Amino acid sequence: MVESSETLEAFIKNNKIDAEIIRSKLDVSSSLSPELSAIVDPASIIKSICLILDNKTAVVAILYLMDKIDFEKIKTELNVKEVRLAHDNEIIQTTKYAKGGVPPIGYKLYFLLDSKVLEKDTVYGGGGDKNALIKIKVKDIISLDKPRIFNFTV
Repeated sequence: MVESSETLEAFIKNNKIDAEIIRSKLDVSSSLSPELSAIVDPASIIKSICLILDNKTAVVAILYLMDKIDFEKIKTELNVKEVRLAHDNEIIQTTKYAKGGVPPIGYKLYFLLDSKVLEKDTVYGGGGDKNALIKIKVKDIISLDKPRIFNFTV
């Protein structure tokens, strides 16, 4: 079963998190979407990327939308030999959310947070599906996810 923005909204409410779901009739899942830029400042948008370590362990890397992952930095920091992007089915299997809507909170996985994200107080990320964003404080992401924080972008 694939979760949605409604599931994420219930998680926010049940856990009394200071966050909100912003819904749109348009697809806001793409980094090239003009619709996304019209809703929020692109410099405050994060993405949650599901990675597979050594072909067995899933982790979620949280970084700014326009940044790129430096796989070598992750290999070194986590002492693994291989890091790859998860396939669509692996994303759903591990996060319960579909690609393009993966939120930075709301499920149990090991998280990585790029240290650059600490520059902002509030960020916007995947809101559970392609038509939703979550507005959340970075301190709440850290409190909920307990991520490993380091610079892993190019």
